[in-house]
Amino acid sequence: MGDYRLAKRPTDWTDEELLAELRRVAQEFGKPALAGTDLIDNSPLRRDVFKKRFGSWNQALTLAGLEIRKLAQVSRKEMLDDIRRVWDTLEHQPSREEYERHGNISYGTIKKRFHGFSRALSALNEDGQVQDARVSERTISSGPVSVLAPPGKDRLYGEVINFRGMQHGPVNEQGVVFLFGLVAKELGFIVEGVQQGFPDCDAKQYDKKRRGYVRREMEFELNSKNFVEHGHPLGWRGIIVCWEDDWPDHPLNIDIIALKDVLPTVGK
Repeated sequence: MGDYRLAKRPTDWTDEELLAELRRVAQEFGKPALAGTDLIDNSPLRRDVFKKRFGSWNQALTLAGLEIRKLAQVSRKEMLDDIRRVWDTLEHQPSREEYERHGNISYGTIKKRFHGFSRALSALNEDGQVQDARVSERTISSGPVSVLAPPGKDRLYGEVINFRGMQHGPVNEQGVVFLFGLVAKELGFIVEGVQQGFPDCDAKQYDKKRRGYVRREMEFELNSKNFVEHGHPLGWRGIIVCWEDDWPDHPLNIDIIALKDVLPTVGK
């Protein structure tokens, strides 16, 4: 592929360019249907880019004139291998939201095959090999197995902060969400709701000049520049809540709250 493809950000691609890219990859493979994994090593784009732009991966395939790959065509091993890939990339067990964001196979497809995402996680054994995805009676009665650290790897902890019962700084988005909850009130926010999917949070911020609350949307990220890597719209007017701010040239319409900088300003 030409270098121009690598230089362009996902948000710079037009709808037709995105659909043409799907057709190009399909032509290279010589097959009428694509899986998200087919883009790896064959395109600078990933499945989530098409999902965000067209509403779903299948809708993008339909608009590109390609066939939709049926559930029966996606093997159990392909699904578990992709979960493993996301797990290794993030260096921790992915949540549903993280898999939907980084995975190359539809979350709904995995849910149908394994009768739940947590059961798909439990189908990964300690040495990383795929085991039978059938769930035993013991697992059904005691609840799905949820492994806290990637099999074969040590748990990763952040720097010591010892802040209000949180011993270590965040190493993922869940940690950022938890930490924000500890200081939201002191920062002048009232949280209306948190959801899976962009934007993550709907809140109200106290405006001292206007002496009232203003509605603000929030997106949680480990580092502020992850906002770009996740393909979120740069024209969005909201607040990125992160652990560290590594995006000095961010658009002025986006505000950034770096919790690492905020903690020293509030009491423990």
